[in-house]
Amino acid sequence: MGRPEIIKLCDFREVPIPDKLLEVKLSGSDFDLALGRAAKRYLDISQTDGPVQKGDIVIADLQSGDSAWQREGEHVNVGLGFAEPALEEALRGMRAGEEKAVEIGGTRVALRVRSIRRRTVPALTDEHVKALGIQGMETVEAYRSYTREQVLKRPKQEKLSALTSYVARQMAARSEFSIPDEAVEERFRQFRGEARLFARAAEDTPEEEFLPAYCAQRLHKKAETVEEALAVLWEAALENTQICTLALYYAREAGREVGPQAYQDYLEEQVREYGGSLEDLKRRVPYERFRIGFLPLFLQQMLADYYQDRLTILED
Repeated sequence: MGRPEIIKLCDFREVPIPDKLLEVKLSGSDFDLALGRAAKRYLDISQTDGPVQKGDIVIADLQSGDSAWQREGEHVNVGLGFAEPALEEALRGMRAGEEKAVEIGGTRVALRVRSIRRRTVPALTDEHVKALGIQGMETVEAYRSYTREQVLKRPKQEKLSALTSYVARQMAARSEFSIPDEAVEERFRQFRGEARLFARAAEDTPEEEFLPAYCAQRLHKKAETVEEALAVLWEAALENTQICTLALYYAREAGREVGPQAYQDYLEEQVREYGGSLEDLKRRVPYERFRIGFLPLFLQQMLADYYQDRLTILED
């Protein structure tokens, strides 16, 4: 079988990128919450005369002709929604030692506030930051930068995943190849096998029962019939073969030959990490499957390394 070859290469740096694919949004609320979690480690709870406000812990006596509201030393975390809403609302604004009569659910209740404890979160200081024990973290400013990067980590990863997928597909569409049908057929058979596993369909299950759904859910392509689904699978197999061919080119350029030694290293690493036998893993992940899977991941990581510093951070 002939090997796929690149006739004309579209370098990834030549692919025009829509601005939206380079934009990462930093949620101010997420950032504030992350900073707040550090400050809350130094939360202080102390007595206050009031008036009662949201977040206060109130100890109150309740007296009523209804035994359900006859309570001594009732603890109420005001504003957290654990107590009867009417009771929480009645307590707001009261002071320690104050009494008043209210109606709760049609029942008259006499309230007396015994004590009020207030949670106070201090402003974060350099001393607080040092006490967190993060290596090299000495100041609030440094911790703000650190927290910003932590908050951005997930949206950056999601953006890079979408961006690298887009660039790889654009490279495949803009390059020219010589791809033998046999190479595409190999990946096409794998797609059909994956579709069956996706649907957990037995060998005698008609493909019309699962192939269109697989195309819609995994490949995001519409297919009404088996014939249309098979055409979608062939297109996907061709594109995947093209992307693997591009990835192989860049892997070789980087000195990352995808050969038997890389395969052996992968097998040994998996056995060390997850256990099992080498021979069993070889049966489950044959060399060609490893090669096909490794190459797109290599290309994805290479593209991510290139674009991660070219993202634009938008702060709301």
